[in-house]
Amino acid sequence: MRIVNRQTFLDMPEGTVFAKYDSCIMRELMVKSDSIPGELVDLRYMRLTDTVDCSGPSECNDILAAAEDEGAAFSLHFNTSYPDGMSDADQLFAVWERDDVEGLIARLQMALTDGYGGAKES
Repeated sequence: MRIVNRQTFLDMPEGTVFAKYDSCIMRELMVKSDSIPGELVDLRYMRLTDTVDCSGPSECNDILAAAEDEGAAFSLHFNTSYPDGMSDADQLFAVWERDDVEGLIARLQMALTDGYGGAKES
């Protein structure tokens, strides 16, 4: 893993795994989608942990309310892209290197086997 400045991060390719970084604090894990050119260069990203598969905010609220009240299961959507609206020129980013991503995948595969019992039934 390495910490990079805003410009270095914006120049990185789509698919870069990262978290915003604020002095010894790493934020939510995300995947960089693309950089958006313009007067204030911005970026789009995909969240990995909290994107409910829904058609909009109202449906999302209904899905989460049912999960809270009734224990209803719901799906996440890992390819929803959001604009960042980034305006802080001093923002730093914790960028995951290939070995870090492979390590996370390996750990998640172990959790899948340990917590969910091996292969998924069709």
